[in-house]
Amino acid sequence: EWLVRSNSAYAANAYARFATSPGGFSFGEWAFKNLNIGYTDLSVYSRLGYHGFDLVYVHDAYVYHTPDDNVNTASPEGLQHEGSNVLSIIRGVAQDSDFPTLKTKDEDPTVGLWNNELSSDPSMDSNSVCVGMYGSSLWIMSMTAAQVLFGLVAVMAVVVSGGSVWFLVKTAVPVSSLPAAIAADFGISFLSLLSGFTAAVASGMFVGVRDLRTWYDWQLLRLLFTTLT
Repeated sequence: EWLVRSNSAYAANAYARFATSPGGFSFGEWAFKNLNIGYTDLSVYSRLGYHGFDLVYVHDAYVYHTPDDNVNTASPEGLQHEGSNVLSIIRGVAQDSDFPTLKTKDEDPTVGLWNNELSSDPSMDSNSVCVGMYGSSLWIMSMTAAQVLFGLVAVMAVVVSGGSVWFLVKTAVPVSSLPAAIAADFGISFLSLLSGFTAAVASGMFVGVRDLRTWYDWQLLRLLFTTLT
């Protein structure tokens, strides 16, 4: 199961802290917010001021809300995974001294609204960025911290690229050979991207025949494909 979206920073962090085998990616929250995917049950509770998050199964999702949506299409491993996570989250939240009060309208403008007062899903915002780490932990940070980190990465990319060009010029590469050297550099970069994309596609095809809910049982293989990608 994956964390799709949260309606507060506390809810997102609670899942990351207390779930035994957390998983998720911030793209889910972005997609709900910008593509207007639709409502979930959490939408109702969120407008009542409760902190919460949406968790979904990522395998065999096509059976959702169909006659095949039953316990027979859920693997025992998946049910155990979900049950362990939910029980651990409930225990953690129940004992959390920082458990927050209900959200107010100042924190979330949708608090107190009824369905007929909304023309579309108003979406949710945890003001967080997260990514699952091999089904054993969830790396999460505030939006501000993420913007600073990604900004630094972008600056470092420019510095490294500029340094590479400077080194190329300083190592007395003839001007006539400079275009060829730059072309070779771009060629290597392209091949690296192509090999990474190929590895990603190959890993996707390979794991497509496996129950993704049991991925936490084979971390080394996941790490291998992540490294190749």
